[in-house]
Amino acid sequence: MAGISEDKQHKLVEIATALAVSLIFYLLSLTSPYERVELLSLDARFNLRPPIPVNPDVAMLNIDDRALEDEGRWQDWTRDKHARIVDIIRRGGGALLGFDVYFPDQSEMIIRPSDIMGAGSVEEVRAAFRDYDAELAESARKAGNVFWGATFMLEDGEEQSDGAEALDDASSESARRNLGLVIEKGLPIVAEKADIGELLRAKSPQAIPIPQLIEAGRGIGFAQIRRDADGVVRKYPTLISCDYRDDNGGRTYLFPSVSLAMACEYLQVPLENLKLRPGEYLELPSAFMPDGSTKDLRIPINEKGEMIINWVGNYADTFTHFPYSSLTRLAQLRNLEEIKEFMSGLDPSAFQNPGGIMAGVREALPHIENSMTYVAYLYGAHSYEKLIEAGQMDEFDPSVFTSLFGMAPEDSPGLYETQKEVFENVRLNLAALDSLRENHNVAASTLAAELGASEDDVKNSLALIGELLAGGGPTGADRPLYFLDPVTVNGVTLSFNDIKGRVFFYGLTAAGTHDLNPMPFSPRYPMVGSLATVFNTIVTDQFITPMPASWRFPLFLAVGVFAGYILSTRTSIRGSLFTLLFLIAYLLFAYWIFANRRFWIDVVGPTGIVLISDAAIVWYKFNTAEKKRKFFRNAFEHYLNPAVVEQIAKNPDMLELGGKKMVLTAFFSDVASFTSISEQLNEHELVELLNEYLSEMTDIVLEQYGNLDKYEGDAIMAFFGAPIHFDDHAARACYTALDMQEKLREMRGKWKAEGRPELTARIGINTGPMVVGNMGSRTRLDYTVMGDAVNLASRLEGVNKQYSTDIMISEFTLEHCGADFVTREIDLIRVKGKNEPVRIHEVLARADDGVSDEMAAALEHYCAGLEAYKKKEWEAGVKEFQRALEARADDGPSLTYLNRCREYLESPPPADWDGVYVMTTK
Repeated sequence: MAGISEDKQHKLVEIATALAVSLIFYLLSLTSPYERVELLSLDARFNLRPPIPVNPDVAMLNIDDRALEDEGRWQDWTRDKHARIVDIIRRGGGALLGFDVYFPDQSEMIIRPSDIMGAGSVEEVRAAFRDYDAELAESARKAGNVFWGATFMLEDGEEQSDGAEALDDASSESARRNLGLVIEKGLPIVAEKADIGELLRAKSPQAIPIPQLIEAGRGIGFAQIRRDADGVVRKYPTLISCDYRDDNGGRTYLFPSVSLAMACEYLQVPLENLKLRPGEYLELPSAFMPDGSTKDLRIPINEKGEMIINWVGNYADTFTHFPYSSLTRLAQLRNLEEIKEFMSGLDPSAFQNPGGIMAGVREALPHIENSMTYVAYLYGAHSYEKLIEAGQMDEFDPSVFTSLFGMAPEDSPGLYETQKEVFENVRLNLAALDSLRENHNVAASTLAAELGASEDDVKNSLALIGELLAGGGPTGADRPLYFLDPVTVNGVTLSFNDIKGRVFFYGLTAAGTHDLNPMPFSPRYPMVGSLATVFNTIVTDQFITPMPASWRFPLFLAVGVFAGYILSTRTSIRGSLFTLLFLIAYLLFAYWIFANRRFWIDVVGPTGIVLISDAAIVWYKFNTAEKKRKFFRNAFEHYLNPAVVEQIAKNPDMLELGGKKMVLTAFFSDVASFTSISEQLNEHELVELLNEYLSEMTDIVLEQYGNLDKYEGDAIMAFFGAPIHFDDHAARACYTALDMQEKLREMRGKWKAEGRPELTARIGINTGPMVVGNMGSRTRLDYTVMGDAVNLASRLEGVNKQYSTDIMISEFTLEHCGADFVTREIDLIRVKGKNEPVRIHEVLARADDGVSDEMAAALEHYCAGLEAYKKKEWEAGVKEFQRALEARADDGPSLTYLNRCREYLESPPPADWDGVYVMTTK
């Protein structure tokens, strides 16, 4: 690199290093390990992001642990249990129901002994056999809103949904026949091979619903997960292509996911209208959005047709949940309400004939199963309510049971125990009604004690009756006051009306089931939640767009160039700090654009480029500059301030002769009467005393980041504000002076006890423009300050003697730090060799510390005397200064001015006297 300076050569090498790191990370970004780490960074963004909007219609229908406890092992479930759920959702007005449960095979027809007992003919025996497939299909047909789940074996070998198993030859042939029925019904989207690019392809169907369900369902879609390289579910296929050959030849079909099919139904977009561009988007044209607007929705997809799932959070914390058992419980509540409404319209005489009531309920409400149970509840409750209100029954009476139901308790122990519970329910509700009418703030504990009942049961009764009273009081339809316990899920009370308009996703969530997989928020997440989340992502238009792959290399290159430039043009520490700040800003931007714009940009590559470039360039700088630093430190550390040595090591140009002009603060101190003290000690004792004094004073200078310039015998010269600049350099000099005086007071006590001379020091401080830098020859350098401002500081140190003060500063120093200290004006003087007068001040204490009461009193009179002095009121001045000395006998400035005032009384100054005192000595 002839003709290029050494410094520029180093910069080019450092920038080239950063670019090489960028290239390495770009190549790494093409590998699986890089992808895994970047995916983890995406997970972190999901977890750090605040909650996102959720469509209120989306609901989860969970086959949870409680459902398996109530209904038995999952393997033993018959399809009538699912039909029951479809019927309940239809009754409640649910909008859509998507199954993450598969029905690829016909179920066996089952008969229970109880169903065949009493059969009198072959037809009755045949009728006793239950066709659960037909029951589920009929329920789906009536509902008209059921979407069945299906799975396919894919060509890329990705494992299929955990809810479906590998097929044997017979099952595979059955799946293909069922797939043919799906195609005949026109459910999939027809596509030409040229339109699908690298879209995920199925090599065979795996779990396709049986024919009865295909005919009865609203739609069919696949419901199978796709795991990333690290096994976490983050993406979901929107469409899968499948080749199907029949007698008319072969064609390629596109099958939607259940979530996409349901979203198209919800947004009123026919599947055949979808527009596919693999690697770019899948468009839902003219979608009717939940807010009433119409728009063309574009789902960002990769070449395989996968979209990024915009996870909304942990499963239990998102969407409204309807556990299987809770939904059936809601249906029971609804059944009870309907029968109660029916019975409220009956003539009182009808209650003399329970059989007639039962027949009437069966005729009026044929959809209610086991209606006899509900009639028994309400028939008993009606009777108990009348007896309790009439004061004829305050506890359960077996004879009343026998009278009502025509049987002894031992004849039907189950019914008897149930009726005892019904009675207690009615009793507590009536008591709650009476109590709340008298006192709406009645305490549950008080009422429970009165009734001899459980406090929790009383709380439930108070809550139920309180709601009725808030609505105007119990109506005829609320009678009798018998209610089943409310259904509460995650602290939220659900009602049957909450089903209306909901879009349900139905699947397994029980612990230990096989449909739990890792996702960004949880290592075991029920995959039925992924269907709901994909649906929510689509209908709320909250798609995550990944950074195009073509952006990666320019981005990495730009980060490398920026990091290399910053690191090469600054010192190691400053460069590392700037690049760290840049990295933090980039990470914050990456998070912000993800959280607010749903755009996913790489963070692993830029982070690695910045950190590795920083480490490599700092290492390079260290190796090329360390020898030079060591040379400078060894050459100068013995006679320069360590901070100056460090500055020279970082910036060798400081060694050039000359300096620069800066506003700094110069500091001079000198031991008072040192000549006479030195005469009292031998040479060894003098050196020991002086070393002890100078060591303590020097430490104080360095503590305030002052630069110790030199020693001249007992004198100390220092300056503040360079080479390390502080805006408060004047204050630091004054703090140093006060700390020195405080330390000397401590040391004088020690010296007195040792019988050694007690040193005192006078200090002069001035702030102003001065030249700072290396002064001397090319072989002998001294980092120092020069100028008139420095000389004035030296003069002020000597001025202390004139006024018997310890710390003297100029008006220029006071301007920089006056508010930080307690000071007093001393005089307006003209130092020897200068024409312009300077106002000088004494530093007494830190502003936060204040002065003693004695000094405060002296200052009050001193300031009044000084004001009289300036006005040539000599007699008034004498009085004030005398009072100041009465308060503080050794106050030097007061004594000085007292003597001047007396002199001017005898010999007044000339008429043009301007108050300036001329110093005749240095």
